Amino acid sequence: MRIPGIAFNKPSDWAAGRAINLDISEQGVTLRRELKYSASGRFPIIAPGAPISAIATDQTGKLYVLDMNGAVYLLDPSYPAPELLLSASYHHDASDSLLLGTAGRFAILPYQPTLATISVYAAVNGQCLWQHNLITTDAEQVETLAAEHAGEQLHILQRRKSILTVDDSEPAHEPQTVWSYELHSYDWSGRFIRAHSLPDVIAGDRENIAHSLHDHDRWKMTVSGSDFYIAAPHSSTVWCWKETGELSGFSLPGCRLEGDMIGAADGAIYAGVYDLRNDSEAAAYLIAIRSDREWERVPGYTGRVDELLRSGEQLLVHDASAAAMTIFRRNRMIRSPLETDSLPRGHLLLPSADSGTEGNMWHNLRIDAEVPPETRLIVHYYAADHTQIQWRNRVYTLDEWVHAPEIGDRQRLQYIHEHWQSLPLNPLNALFPEAHGRYLWIAIELSGSWTQAPIVRELELFYPRTSLLHYLPELYQEQGEQSFLGRFLALFGHFFRELHQQIDEMPYRLDPELNEGEFLRWLAGWVGIAADESWDDALLRRYLHMMPRLYRIRGTREAMVLTMELITGKRPYVLEHFQYKHLLYDPDWSEALKPLYNDMPYSFLVLVPPDTVYSERQKEMLQRILHEEKPVMTEAELVVLEPRMRLGGHTYLEINSVLSRPSRMSIDEQSVVSYDTVLTDGGETAAATFPFRLDEAIKLEH
Repeated sequence: MRIPGIAFNKPSDWAAGRAINLDISEQGVTLRRELKYSASGRFPIIAPGAPISAIATDQTGKLYVLDMNGAVYLLDPSYPAPELLLSASYHHDASDSLLLGTAGRFAILPYQPTLATISVYAAVNGQCLWQHNLITTDAEQVETLAAEHAGEQLHILQRRKSILTVDDSEPAHEPQTVWSYELHSYDWSGRFIRAHSLPDVIAGDRENIAHSLHDHDRWKMTVSGSDFYIAAPHSSTVWCWKETGELSGFSLPGCRLEGDMIGAADGAIYAGVYDLRNDSEAAAYLIAIRSDREWERVPGYTGRVDELLRSGEQLLVHDASAAAMTIFRRNRMIRSPLETDSLPRGHLLLPSADSGTEGNMWHNLRIDAEVPPETRLIVHYYAADHTQIQWRNRVYTLDEWVHAPEIGDRQRLQYIHEHWQSLPLNPLNALFPEAHGRYLWIAIELSGSWTQAPIVRELELFYPRTSLLHYLPELYQEQGEQSFLGRFLALFGHFFRELHQQIDEMPYRLDPELNEGEFLRWLAGWVGIAADESWDDALLRRYLHMMPRLYRIRGTREAMVLTMELITGKRPYVLEHFQYKHLLYDPDWSEALKPLYNDMPYSFLVLVPPDTVYSERQKEMLQRILHEEKPVMTEAELVVLEPRMRLGGHTYLEINSVLSRPSRMSIDEQSVVSYDTVLTDGGETAAATFPFRLDEAIKLEH
């Protein structure tokens, strides 16, 4: 019993649909992996004197630590003892100070309501390099301090107050206070570079939440490339301002900024937030805001983010309540979903499958997939005789709706979850309960952990619904294929169909050209090939194709030569006893030949060129194969020729030794003289001017 089917098993098949947070390759479809930050270490951080007020990094891995008394220490995480850089006598109250660092310098900005002086010091001796008073009138106030990652510039966000006057003809009104914001930039030598006025909408964001602010609440600001990211304290909005004057904002639904904010090496913005939907202690965590303005939770960390520092490729998170610094490094991990309250997920919306028949009843679905523990695979489906869908007063075909750029992926997925049907969890082989219609759409949802993910290799759809019901009397067929009996017998029909399919595919399963890996090694074992781990699939296929010929001549000289040539790529030389036995009766030759070839009449040598064997393990493998292929009642020895002429060894002209023009006498790293057989005096003729006799006039040594 055969049932027609539609298969999706190639990258082009998967790519015809819409992949969300998925990677498509020849191996199949799986969750997307990327370099992401994750917690990889933690170390305590305590100042020797007063409690810590602020921390900065010098961009090389070391930390500047400012305590409440104004003392500054240099801390190397690999060395526990901090180094005092600045005595506490410089600043008596640093409880609300800002600290910034770069290689060799650090800046302190002690904040007071009407006085803020930025001071830059040399890290080598604590000497003050320059100072600048940022506030000149009572109407000014410093909000925050930031620097570019390269450490070239300092950026200071200042707020300026002004009184709004009203027309005398209007009724009396209370004077209104209006705040404007400016961004001032300096270099580390103290030179003023520029000032920018920020749009009023940023000021309005702070005033909207002013009732929840305190005097010590500061704006959050970081620099990523040429973009400035600014956020009011306790706000859920982050503003991106460019020096060209362009301003854009994006919100963080369900949470508000409660910690520091910084740009990292991967181009994302990292910030500490508080989850407004969760009142537990685990409501504070670290998020990454990607370039597409979507955000995700950084795995492996829960807690406060009092300071966020960037040191090279690393991120450092300081939790003042725990007096500890957490190190984040980039690892290749599975990408998170759009939401932050779930594990990584991805979706694949496949194009429509057309059965060609109105009112078709789809039979079942089979998925070739690997689903590790703690991961899952969900299938949503929708069947209809038409292809149209109405979405917000516009009519689409369903395939157009899947790819429409004006429709967000969240909206698409929400619609699918609400209106499409779902199969049971991990449906590797499942019947469709009710799927009537010419067309069928499939949406696959993959859920994984941070390190594991399902992989889908193939998906097959079978139609129409058939079972063994039509083999029974008509009495049992009255309720049709959708009855309990029809669905029950459909299971057995499906098992029989799989058996038929396996039988039909048997010739292909036994074809070496269509198989690879472990299954190909298993096929090689059928014909007695003990494949070595170093053998690739191409060598195994050549061996399998030659096995019929080798079996006919097994145990012969020709079989051994062909086998060795197949494995090494070069034809070996077989030296049998009869070829040199007449020399064994010659006293001049007998003493030299016996150690090399022995005098056993039923033994032979197989000589392979020197550039065919590269390790002792490969040599042992060839010797084992030679032992299996040799004629019965004989002994075979494998000899790997040396790539040079050696007295008393296996030396064969035009094989591993070549006579050529002699070279000059030379001293190298391996011998007193070279391996040449003619010694010279260094003349241009390259010939000896007087005779030498080995073992008398000269002796060759290694």
